[in-house]
Amino acid sequence: MGPSPVSGPLVRAAASGVAGATSPELCGKGTLDPAKVTGRIVQCDRGVSARVDKSAEVTRAGGSAWSSPT
Repeated sequence: MGPSPVSGPLVRAAASGVAGATSPELCGKGTLDPAKVTGRIVQCDRGVSARVDKSAEVTRAGGSAWSSPT
């Protein structure tokens, strides 16, 4: 058996940043707003942050999973 599938609404990180966040689309530390991310799959853009850091930020903000368009 493999991992359980994840489902839920998809939200772009670029539209889910906290006020004043610089480049929330990159899912850097402290950039995502939990009110916009909780329970959602977050699409993070590629670059700058390591994937493990993007995962940590999405988890911190309450997202259920994250994906990269590339």
